Amino acid sequence: MAPTDEVDEPKQAEARAPDQPRKLSPEQEQRMLSNPAVLRAAAEIVKRKKAEAVENEEYEVAGKFHQKLQKLEAQIAIAEQLEAKSGKASESKKGVSASS
Repeated sequence: MAPTDEVDEPKQAEARAPDQPRKLSPEQEQRMLSNPAVLRAAAEIVKRKKAEAVENEEYEVAGKFHQKLQKLEAQIAIAEQLEAKSGKASESKKGVSASS
């Protein structure tokens, strides 16, 4: 019976975690965190949450959302720069391979 217990254990772990979000691989997470469109969408959500907190006079919560918004805006700027650089790099590679 011991082998079946070992087999059942992962199933039990899966059964315990349906309410938890699906884990992303580090590569998937990094792509999401460096995708300007995803970051802009997150920033819009945070802006709405911040406005809602101000409306409800929850200024401490609004301050936290403001800080998060600033971090997201910095991430967006970096992601856009990286995207522009990678776009230029791929264009220059295309030009090199076309001329060769």
